[in-house]
Amino acid sequence: MKAIFIPLFFLLSVAYHAQNDNIKLVFSNTSDEAKSEIRTFLSSNPEFVDEFRQIEQSNYIFLSTTQYKKIQDYVTNFKNNDSDKYAEFLQYKQTWFTRYKSTDQLFNDFKQ
Repeated sequence: MKAIFIPLFFLLSVAYHAQNDNIKLVFSNTSDEAKSEIRTFLSSNPEFVDEFRQIEQSNYIFLSTTQYKKIQDYVTNFKNNDSDKYAEFLQYKQTWFTRYKSTDQLFNDFKQ
């Protein structure tokens, strides 16, 4: 019986960790985690609400700092010798740096 459970546990553990290592690279709008962080920040700093509304009109997609950091690490460390994939990556990288912003960046902009 142990012979069945040990490999099954190992297989489920590997599958769980593999699933958690996936990075979501494309967001169509601000993530729920970022919205929650922004709401919390603005509730304790109401003087920035009007400024945030102006920024909100821009084309930015806000991500939580954790989400942003994972993608930033991926973009910074990307290596691929396939020219088609690399060309696609360069296009993504350009869009990513102009479209996505972390909540930390947003909050630091408010404080300056």
